[in-house]
Amino acid sequence: SYRYAFINDGGTPSSSYTKVGYLYRSDRVTPYLSLKNNNSPSPVNRKKLQAFTLKENGEKFLFSINHFKAKSGCATANGTDADQGDGQSCYNATRVEEANSTINFINSNKAYYGDEDALIMGDLNAYAKEDPIQTFVNAGYKDLHQVFHADSAYSYVYSGETGYLDHALATESLAKQITGVTAFHINADEPAMFEYSGSAYQPNMYRCSDHDPVIVGLSLGNSVNVDLLPFDQKVKIYPTVIDTYFNVENAENAYIQIFSLNGILIFEDQITSSPHEYNISKIGLAQGAYVVRVLGESSIARRIIIVK
Repeated sequence: SYRYAFINDGGTPSSSYTKVGYLYRSDRVTPYLSLKNNNSPSPVNRKKLQAFTLKENGEKFLFSINHFKAKSGCATANGTDADQGDGQSCYNATRVEEANSTINFINSNKAYYGDEDALIMGDLNAYAKEDPIQTFVNAGYKDLHQVFHADSAYSYVYSGETGYLDHALATESLAKQITGVTAFHINADEPAMFEYSGSAYQPNMYRCSDHDPVIVGLSLGNSVNVDLLPFDQKVKIYPTVIDTYFNVENAENAYIQIFSLNGILIFEDQITSSPHEYNISKIGLAQGAYVVRVLGESSIARRIIIVK
Protein backbone atom coordinates (compact mmCIF):
# COMPACT_ATOMS: atom_id res chain seq x y z
CA SER A 1 0.00 0.00 0.00
CA TYR A 2 1.05 3.60 -0.56
CA ARG A 3 2.60 5.35 2.41
CA TYR A 4 1.57 8.97 2.55
CA ALA A 5 3.10 11.44 4.96
CA PHE A 6 2.78 15.16 5.59
CA ILE A 7 4.99 17.97 6.80
CA ASN A 8 3.75 19.57 9.99
CA ASP A 9 4.82 23.20 9.71
CA GLY A 10 3.13 24.21 12.95
CA GLY A 11 1.54 27.20 11.25
CA THR A 12 -2.01 28.39 11.76
CA PRO A 13 -4.54 29.00 8.97
CA SER A 14 -4.67 32.41 7.33
CA SER A 15 -8.01 34.07 8.20
CA SER A 16 -10.58 31.40 9.07
CA TYR A 17 -9.44 28.26 7.25
CA THR A 18 -6.80 28.73 4.53
CA LYS A 19 -3.19 27.57 4.42
CA VAL A 20 -1.03 25.42 2.16
CA GLY A 21 0.81 22.22 3.02
CA TYR A 22 2.68 19.19 1.72
CA LEU A 23 1.48 15.59 1.41
CA TYR A 24 3.95 13.17 -0.18
CA ARG A 25 4.59 9.50 -0.98
CA SER A 26 7.17 8.51 1.63
CA ASP A 27 8.15 5.44 -0.40
CA ARG A 28 9.08 7.62 -3.38
CA VAL A 29 10.46 10.90 -2.05
CA THR A 30 11.80 12.32 1.18
CA PRO A 31 11.94 15.95 2.32
CA TYR A 32 15.41 17.45 2.07
CA LEU A 33 16.38 19.81 4.92
CA SER A 34 13.63 21.92 6.48
CA LEU A 35 10.56 23.71 5.17
CA LYS A 36 10.80 27.46 4.59
CA ASN A 37 7.79 29.72 5.17
CA ASN A 38 7.49 32.99 3.25
CA ASN A 39 5.05 35.37 4.94
CA SER A 40 5.91 38.56 3.09
CA PRO A 41 3.56 39.94 1.98
CA SER A 42 0.49 38.61 3.78
CA PRO A 43 -1.67 36.49 3.78
CA VAL A 44 0.51 34.35 6.03
CA ASN A 45 1.21 30.60 5.85
CA ARG A 46 0.25 30.52 2.17
CA LYS A 47 3.67 30.63 0.49
CA LYS A 48 6.04 27.78 1.34
CA LEU A 49 9.17 26.15 -0.03
CA GLN A 50 10.51 22.63 0.52
CA ALA A 51 13.06 20.52 -1.33
CA PHE A 52 12.43 16.82 -1.97
CA THR A 53 14.83 14.01 -2.88
CA LEU A 54 13.75 11.23 -5.23
CA LYS A 55 14.72 7.98 -3.48
CA GLU A 56 15.26 6.18 -6.77
CA ASN A 57 18.30 8.20 -7.84
CA GLY A 58 18.94 10.92 -5.25
CA GLU A 59 17.88 13.76 -7.55
CA LYS A 60 16.39 16.84 -5.86
CA PHE A 61 13.98 19.62 -6.76
CA LEU A 62 12.56 22.64 -4.95
CA PHE A 63 8.77 22.63 -4.60
CA SER A 64 7.11 26.00 -3.95
CA ILE A 65 3.39 25.86 -3.08
CA ASN A 66 1.30 28.99 -2.86
CA HIS A 67 -2.15 30.49 -2.45
CA PHE A 68 -2.12 34.13 -3.52
CA LYS A 69 -4.51 36.88 -2.44
CA ALA A 70 -8.01 36.41 -3.86
CA LYS A 71 -10.00 38.71 -6.15
CA SER A 72 -12.56 39.30 -3.37
CA GLY A 73 -13.16 41.94 -0.73
CA CYS A 74 -12.80 44.70 -3.30
CA ALA A 75 -14.77 47.14 -1.16
CA THR A 76 -11.83 47.40 1.25
CA ALA A 77 -9.10 47.49 -1.41
CA ASN A 78 -7.41 50.86 -1.89
CA GLY A 79 -4.53 52.47 -3.74
CA THR A 80 -2.91 50.23 -6.33
CA ASP A 81 -4.87 47.29 -4.88
CA ALA A 82 -8.18 48.85 -5.92
CA ASP A 83 -9.79 47.46 -9.06
CA GLN A 84 -8.04 49.31 -11.89
CA GLY A 85 -10.71 48.37 -14.43
CA ASP A 86 -8.22 46.35 -16.49
CA GLY A 87 -9.92 42.99 -16.02
CA GLN A 88 -7.57 41.80 -13.25
CA SER A 89 -9.91 42.79 -10.39
CA CYS A 90 -8.76 44.04 -6.99
CA TYR A 91 -5.56 43.16 -5.11
CA ASN A 92 -3.65 42.64 -8.35
CA ALA A 93 -0.77 44.71 -6.96
CA THR A 94 -0.53 42.42 -3.93
CA ARG A 95 -0.50 39.34 -6.17
CA VAL A 96 2.32 40.85 -8.24
CA GLU A 97 4.20 41.54 -5.00
CA GLU A 98 3.61 37.92 -3.95
CA ALA A 99 4.97 36.68 -7.30
CA ASN A 100 8.13 38.75 -6.92
CA SER A 101 8.47 37.64 -3.31
CA THR A 102 8.15 33.97 -4.34
CA ILE A 103 10.81 34.36 -7.03
CA ASN A 104 13.21 36.09 -4.62
CA PHE A 105 12.49 33.54 -1.89
CA ILE A 106 13.36 30.65 -4.20
CA ASN A 107 16.51 32.39 -5.43
CA SER A 108 17.68 33.10 -1.89
CA ASN A 109 17.20 29.45 -0.87
CA LYS A 110 18.75 27.69 -3.87
CA ALA A 111 22.12 27.65 -2.10
CA TYR A 112 20.53 26.30 1.10
CA TYR A 113 18.92 23.39 -0.74
CA GLY A 114 21.79 23.03 -3.21
CA ASP A 115 19.67 22.85 -6.35
CA GLU A 116 18.50 25.02 -9.24
CA ASP A 117 15.41 23.00 -10.22
CA ALA A 118 12.27 24.70 -8.91
CA LEU A 119 8.57 24.02 -9.43
CA ILE A 120 5.94 26.58 -8.42
CA MET A 121 2.36 25.41 -8.01
CA GLY A 122 -0.85 26.58 -6.40
CA ASP A 123 -3.95 28.73 -6.65
CA LEU A 124 -2.40 32.04 -7.66
CA ASN A 125 -5.79 33.73 -8.18
CA ALA A 126 -4.58 35.17 -11.49
CA TYR A 127 -5.13 34.01 -15.04
CA ALA A 128 -2.28 33.19 -17.41
CA LYS A 129 -2.00 36.59 -19.11
CA GLU A 130 -2.39 38.65 -15.92
CA ASP A 131 0.50 40.54 -14.33
CA PRO A 132 1.40 38.06 -11.54
CA ILE A 133 1.84 35.13 -13.93
CA GLN A 134 3.69 37.24 -16.47
CA THR A 135 6.01 38.26 -13.61
CA PHE A 136 7.05 34.59 -13.35
CA VAL A 137 7.32 34.20 -17.13
CA ASN A 138 9.46 37.33 -17.43
CA ALA A 139 11.74 35.89 -14.73
CA GLY A 140 12.36 32.82 -16.90
CA TYR A 141 9.75 30.40 -15.51
CA LYS A 142 7.92 28.19 -18.00
CA ASP A 143 4.12 28.19 -17.82
CA LEU A 144 3.63 24.43 -18.12
CA HIS A 145 -0.05 24.69 -19.06
CA GLN A 146 1.03 26.77 -22.05
CA VAL A 147 3.92 24.45 -22.89
CA PHE A 148 1.70 21.36 -23.07
CA HIS A 149 -1.77 22.71 -23.90
CA ALA A 150 -1.39 26.28 -25.20
CA ASP A 151 -4.60 28.27 -24.70
CA SER A 152 -6.88 25.24 -24.34
CA ALA A 153 -5.93 24.65 -20.68
CA TYR A 154 -8.41 25.44 -17.90
CA SER A 155 -8.85 24.58 -14.24
CA TYR A 156 -11.64 26.96 -13.24
CA VAL A 157 -15.05 28.02 -14.55
CA TYR A 158 -16.58 31.35 -13.56
CA SER A 159 -19.85 32.69 -15.00
CA GLY A 160 -19.54 30.32 -17.94
CA GLU A 161 -15.98 31.37 -18.83
CA THR A 162 -12.96 29.09 -18.43
CA GLY A 163 -9.32 29.70 -17.59
CA TYR A 164 -6.69 28.55 -15.14
CA LEU A 165 -5.99 30.09 -11.77
CA ASP A 166 -4.17 26.92 -10.69
CA HIS A 167 -0.67 27.00 -12.04
CA ALA A 168 2.47 24.97 -12.59
CA LEU A 169 5.58 26.96 -13.46
CA ALA A 170 9.10 25.57 -13.71
CA THR A 171 12.59 26.94 -13.98
CA GLU A 172 14.15 26.26 -17.37
CA SER A 173 16.36 23.52 -15.92
CA LEU A 174 13.39 21.66 -14.41
CA ALA A 175 11.14 22.24 -17.44
CA LYS A 176 13.45 19.92 -19.40
CA GLN A 177 12.57 17.15 -16.90
CA ILE A 178 8.78 17.57 -17.12
CA THR A 179 6.96 14.73 -18.89
CA GLY A 180 3.50 16.33 -18.90
CA VAL A 181 0.96 18.47 -17.09
CA THR A 182 -2.83 18.38 -16.97
CA ALA A 183 -5.75 19.74 -15.00
CA PHE A 184 -7.73 16.87 -13.45
CA HIS A 185 -11.30 17.91 -14.31
CA ILE A 186 -13.18 16.71 -11.25
CA ASN A 187 -14.46 20.07 -10.00
CA ALA A 188 -14.66 22.92 -12.50
CA ASP A 189 -16.99 21.02 -14.84
CA GLU A 190 -19.26 19.78 -12.04
CA PRO A 191 -22.45 21.65 -11.05
CA ALA A 192 -22.12 23.90 -8.00
CA MET A 193 -25.15 22.18 -6.47
CA PHE A 194 -22.91 19.16 -5.80
CA GLU A 195 -20.38 21.06 -3.70
CA TYR A 196 -20.04 20.56 0.05
CA SER A 197 -22.25 23.56 0.91
CA GLY A 198 -25.00 22.66 -1.52
CA SER A 199 -25.67 18.95 -1.09
CA ALA A 200 -25.23 16.01 1.22
CA TYR A 201 -21.85 14.26 1.39
CA GLN A 202 -21.07 12.06 -1.62
CA PRO A 203 -18.36 9.35 -1.31
CA ASN A 204 -16.50 10.39 -4.47
CA MET A 205 -13.96 12.95 -5.65
CA TYR A 206 -16.29 15.19 -7.61
CA ARG A 207 -16.90 18.86 -6.73
CA CYS A 208 -14.72 18.59 -3.63
CA SER A 209 -13.58 22.10 -4.62
CA ASP A 210 -14.42 24.72 -7.23
CA HIS A 211 -10.87 24.38 -8.65
CA ASP A 212 -9.40 21.43 -10.53
CA PRO A 213 -6.21 19.81 -9.20
CA VAL A 214 -3.17 20.09 -11.46
CA ILE A 215 -0.97 17.05 -12.13
CA VAL A 216 2.68 17.40 -13.20
CA GLY A 217 4.84 14.51 -14.37
CA LEU A 218 8.53 14.60 -13.42
CA SER A 219 11.46 12.55 -14.64
CA LEU A 220 14.15 13.90 -12.34
CA GLY A 221 17.68 13.61 -13.61
CA ASN A 222 16.53 12.94 -17.18
CA SER A 223 16.12 15.39 -20.03
CA VAL A 224 12.78 14.46 -21.58
CA ASN A 225 13.17 13.52 -25.24
CA VAL A 226 10.06 14.80 -26.99
CA ASP A 227 10.66 12.32 -29.83
CA LEU A 228 9.94 9.46 -27.43
CA LEU A 229 6.51 10.83 -26.46
CA PRO A 230 3.37 9.42 -28.15
CA PHE A 231 2.50 11.38 -31.30
CA ASP A 232 -0.71 12.88 -29.91
CA GLN A 233 1.19 14.20 -26.89
CA LYS A 234 4.21 15.69 -28.61
CA VAL A 235 2.33 17.61 -31.31
CA LYS A 236 2.01 21.28 -30.37
CA ILE A 237 -0.28 23.85 -31.97
CA TYR A 238 0.18 27.44 -30.81
CA PRO A 239 -1.37 29.84 -30.31
CA THR A 240 -4.82 28.25 -30.22
CA VAL A 241 -6.59 31.62 -30.01
CA ILE A 242 -5.47 33.11 -33.30
CA ASP A 243 -5.21 36.60 -34.80
CA THR A 244 -3.19 35.99 -37.97
CA TYR A 245 -1.19 32.73 -37.85
CA PHE A 246 -0.51 29.57 -35.87
CA ASN A 247 2.35 27.07 -35.69
CA VAL A 248 2.44 23.28 -35.71
CA GLU A 249 5.46 21.73 -34.00
CA ASN A 250 6.84 18.17 -33.74
CA ALA A 251 4.79 16.97 -36.70
CA GLU A 252 7.14 17.13 -39.67
CA ASN A 253 5.92 14.99 -42.64
CA ALA A 254 2.53 14.49 -40.98
CA TYR A 255 -0.74 15.70 -42.51
CA ILE A 256 -2.98 18.46 -41.14
CA GLN A 257 -6.74 18.73 -41.65
CA ILE A 258 -8.96 21.58 -40.47
CA PHE A 259 -12.71 21.02 -40.09
CA SER A 260 -15.61 23.26 -39.22
CA LEU A 261 -17.52 22.24 -36.11
CA ASN A 262 -20.20 20.63 -38.29
CA GLY A 263 -17.60 18.36 -39.89
CA ILE A 264 -16.86 20.09 -43.20
CA LEU A 265 -13.24 19.72 -44.34
CA ILE A 266 -11.88 23.22 -45.01
CA PHE A 267 -8.15 22.69 -45.42
CA GLU A 268 -5.56 19.94 -45.62
CA ASP A 269 -1.83 19.94 -46.19
CA GLN A 270 1.37 18.01 -45.56
CA ILE A 271 3.52 19.56 -42.84
CA THR A 272 7.02 19.96 -44.23
CA SER A 273 8.89 21.58 -41.33
CA SER A 274 8.91 21.93 -37.54
CA PRO A 275 7.65 24.37 -36.56
CA HIS A 276 5.43 25.00 -39.58
CA GLU A 277 3.56 28.31 -39.79
CA TYR A 278 0.05 28.70 -41.26
CA ASN A 279 -1.52 32.04 -42.11
CA ILE A 280 -5.27 31.92 -41.47
CA SER A 281 -6.08 34.44 -44.22
CA LYS A 282 -4.36 32.23 -46.80
CA ILE A 283 -6.21 29.19 -45.51
CA GLY A 284 -9.47 31.14 -45.58
CA LEU A 285 -10.58 30.75 -41.97
CA ALA A 286 -13.26 33.17 -40.80
CA GLN A 287 -13.93 33.97 -37.15
CA GLY A 288 -15.04 30.95 -35.15
CA ALA A 289 -13.91 27.61 -33.74
CA TYR A 290 -12.37 24.77 -35.75
CA VAL A 291 -11.22 21.19 -35.20
CA VAL A 292 -7.62 20.49 -36.23
CA ARG A 293 -6.48 16.93 -36.86
CA VAL A 294 -2.79 16.09 -37.33
CA LEU A 295 -2.23 12.60 -38.73
CA GLY A 296 1.13 10.89 -38.32
CA GLU A 297 2.91 7.85 -36.91
CA SER A 298 -0.34 5.83 -37.24
CA SER A 299 -1.99 8.19 -34.76
CA ILE A 300 -4.13 11.34 -34.71
CA ALA A 301 -3.64 14.44 -32.59
CA ARG A 302 -6.81 16.55 -32.22
CA ARG A 303 -6.92 20.20 -31.14
CA ILE A 304 -9.45 23.03 -31.09
CA ILE A 305 -8.44 26.44 -32.45
CA ILE A 306 -10.38 29.69 -32.24
CA VAL A 307 -9.98 32.46 -34.81
CA LYS A 308 -10.72 35.89 -33.38
